[in-house]
Amino acid sequence: MNARGFTFPVTLCILLLFSSFLAVHFQQYVMEKRFQFELAEFERNQFMFLQSLKKVEILLITEEQFKKTGQFHYENGTVTYQIEELDPEQLQISFRLFTSSQGELTGVGYFDQELQKMVKWTERN
Repeated sequence: MNARGFTFPVTLCILLLFSSFLAVHFQQYVMEKRFQFELAEFERNQFMFLQSLKKVEILLITEEQFKKTGQFHYENGTVTYQIEELDPEQLQISFRLFTSSQGELTGVGYFDQELQKMVKWTERN
């Protein structure tokens, strides 16, 4: 059988098919890594918000005279808080999270003084 002129196009097609297969899988790998990084950063931010929320809640429960503003320093950012009295039974606590990667995130918690616990939490990004 005469294979003149047949081997090169077949080899080129196989190489092109293999290269496109690798490109698709590499793109999928990059997207998965980016998603994992964003998810880890989101969870880290949520953890800092939760830790700050718990510390302020304990502060409000244990101390009669508490500071209206303050901040907590973490390895990956800083959380500042500001307490405002909405009515005699409810306080609004505004949290601001400052990170080097995402900038500033804001959350608001509502503390019921009669129940002695946080009753609502919202985030604004």
